[in-house]
Amino acid sequence: MKMFNKIHAEFSGTVNECLIPESEAGVVVRKGQPLFKVTPDEKIYIETEEEKNIRKKAFTKDILSSVK
Repeated sequence: MKMFNKIHAEFSGTVNECLIPESEAGVVVRKGQPLFKVTPDEKIYIETEEEKNIRKKAFTKDILSSVK
């Protein structure tokens, strides 16, 4: 029995490649198996702990200065 399930993306982006060939239409896939290669719309930037702490301190100073 064939089942068709909707695929929900975790982020918006552009599909660059389908990893399941069209010749294999109707093939069974496993949970977690990659189906597409996607380029995210927004650039992913990973902060270091130091950068995160600097950003938090600056934000906290800004908030506290507006309270006075």
